[in-house]
Amino acid sequence: MNIKQLQILDAVVRLGSYRKAAAQLRCSQSTITFQLKKLEDSLGCFLFEKTGRHMVLTPAGQAALKEAQKILASHSVLMNLKGSKASLTGRLKVGVNETLLEFMLIDVIKEFRLLAPEVFFA
Repeated sequence: MNIKQLQILDAVVRLGSYRKAAAQLRCSQSTITFQLKKLEDSLGCFLFEKTGRHMVLTPAGQAALKEAQKILASHSVLMNLKGSKASLTGRLKVGVNETLLEFMLIDVIKEFRLLAPEVFFA
């Protein structure tokens, strides 16, 4: 699982179709399908179900989207710190479950440490 897959999930739901998400993210529709399948495989559940001609989030998909949006918001905040690393010092306490830390946030934390070497994690 990675940030790009979470961005794809968010875009598909927000825009209502794989095609529109592909256009906004500047990739092919097959890339959208492939990445969502990889996300489903890593989560061990289906995110969407087809009802007629529409794709609808499953209950697991709704829960995944909610958590993905939190992670994407945090990712955005961290990415906005670029260029302001000189003023960042102190301790940062991050509260997440072990699975999120191990599989999703470790890369974000590594990048944050490069941007703000004077900040220590509590």
